[in-house]
Amino acid sequence: MIRGLDSEKKAARAGLRKRWRELTPQDLASLAERICKRLASLPDWNAARGVMLYSPMSGELDIAPLALGALMARKSVSVPRTDWKGGGLCPIRVSEWAEAHAGPPHPDHPGVPVPLESLPVIDPATLDLIIVPGLGFDPAGNRLGRGAGFYDRFLLENRLGNKAVGLAPERMMMEQIPAGAMDAPVGMIVTESRVIRVRPS
Repeated sequence: MIRGLDSEKKAARAGLRKRWRELTPQDLASLAERICKRLASLPDWNAARGVMLYSPMSGELDIAPLALGALMARKSVSVPRTDWKGGGLCPIRVSEWAEAHAGPPHPDHPGVPVPLESLPVIDPATLDLIIVPGLGFDPAGNRLGRGAGFYDRFLLENRLGNKAVGLAPERMMMEQIPAGAMDAPVGMIVTESRVIRVRPS
């Protein structure tokens, strides 16, 4: 059963990665701007005081406008620090967005942004919204990441799935994402054209 699920995920990832590669830098910038504006207009975002955002890797949606707006609004802004050995994420508070990727890169994962080492850790319970990256999503809130499971473990362990928001171009929405018990669905998905609010399971 698990082997079959893994195969389904592998095939879905390959298809989604192809769709991402088809986007030009101009496409990506335009989509990121529209998606960020849509999220920033929602009451969920405006009411949130503690937000965790991801520092994008190459080819991901640039959500710097959200981060800068949140810092200007005096929200508590954090980014995840990856524990590669333990397989977990830890929210690290930033006071400037440049701090989100100012740390030394991991030698085995040079493409993953690393926050400044001296920044403070925050309690996940203080987070009101967690913006999560993903290769693709489906209307039920299922998310397909890159396969390491860091966000799934973080959301499940801290019971934060309903506070998680997936950002994705509409073309990365699938009818159904293959998902199992260890995959954490998100509570909301924002694309350039709509907002999908997922009912809690």
